[in-house]
Amino acid sequence: MARILALAACAGHVVQTRGLKTSSNSSILSLACAGLSLETFEDFVREYGKAYSPEEYGRRRELFESRASLIARHNCADEHPWMAQVNHMADWTEPELQVLRGYRRAASPSSAGSAPLANLRATEGVELPETVSYGHLESIKRSRDQGQCGSCWAFAATTVLDAHAELNNRSHQFSVAQIIACTPNPNLCGGSGGCDGATAELAYEYALQAEVVGEAEFPSLPGGAQARCPEDKKPWGELARTGVATAAVHMQDGTEKHLIQWSSEGQRMGGGRTGLLGWSRFPENKEMQLVQGLVNYGPVAVAVAAGSDWSWYSHGVLTPAGCDKRNIISHAVVLYGYGRTTSVKVGEVRYWQIKNSWGRNWGEDGSMRLQRVGDEEERCGWDSSPEMGSGCKGGPKQVWVCGSCGILYDTVMPLFRL
Repeated sequence: MARILALAACAGHVVQTRGLKTSSNSSILSLACAGLSLETFEDFVREYGKAYSPEEYGRRRELFESRASLIARHNCADEHPWMAQVNHMADWTEPELQVLRGYRRAASPSSAGSAPLANLRATEGVELPETVSYGHLESIKRSRDQGQCGSCWAFAATTVLDAHAELNNRSHQFSVAQIIACTPNPNLCGGSGGCDGATAELAYEYALQAEVVGEAEFPSLPGGAQARCPEDKKPWGELARTGVATAAVHMQDGTEKHLIQWSSEGQRMGGGRTGLLGWSRFPENKEMQLVQGLVNYGPVAVAVAAGSDWSWYSHGVLTPAGCDKRNIISHAVVLYGYGRTTSVKVGEVRYWQIKNSWGRNWGEDGSMRLQRVGDEEERCGWDSSPEMGSGCKGGPKQVWVCGSCGILYDTVMPLFRL
């Protein structure tokens, strides 16, 4: 999960950028083309409160100038329906940015996490609205910033929990810090847990069994640092041992029977006190079921193959060219709507509306519009490193992922009682 911004006044777009200093005539020309104000690196340092050692200063400045030039070149091109902008991550190294996108070097192969309990099929002949957005919800408007912690999975899961609680007239705001600190991950699904990665499914299993308190009772630490899990918040029983509650998971035989996943124990578990009954994982790589679930129930936690262009996104509709070309599912975000717009560069464009966890300065007030292509189920590829994303220890060495940035592959939402 990553980001970096830059707005430009080329090709008729008004652009605003902060803290730029160039070290060559070619850089100056590229920035002038983009309409970027040529401020100094020192201005950037002051604006974002940066502090470096003497040895680090030159390296960070070099990174900043390289990113500013790249962003300017993008904004001066004619074929892009989205713009970039310099932000507080413009001096981050590539490994630091990759941590935000959930990147990790795991040794073990993996599989997708939990399996469905019941069928969830697309309803034929049902007319869906042309546009849908849950952007009016306070839970979606709220700024989310994971800092330098690889906890996008927890932020995506928590934002969706808050949204569904709000839709069901419950005021509970789930503590993301508790989910990061206490969610067990013995099978290394999506990482080794906490700031080193996990999955939304595991977050929902934890929230189902162990009551997740509010943000005020278990607040986040500065910079997204991982807190210690208190003894009274630790999971118990099967969840602590396997990361999955027996009552909530029944593996299927490989047939395409994907779920609405309910826990028969839901109301007797801790989650029942917050109204949480279970969670639903949609069929892999199926667009219509995902859309119907979004329309009928609310926002969905989705895993995506985020490319480096996600770091620079500012506004507009990001095209699939900005996805990870290796199709590696590595980042978790919230799908909260879809719609269409008209771009002066490419005409009418459909998009998915996504909430990220990189703070309000990233993207469109913390959100992104990602192009929804004509046939999402046909835009597919092999993710040959599932252990870097949502996979678990002992699973397949590659998985088939579909949709723009693989958005159809791993999609899950909680279920609340009314």
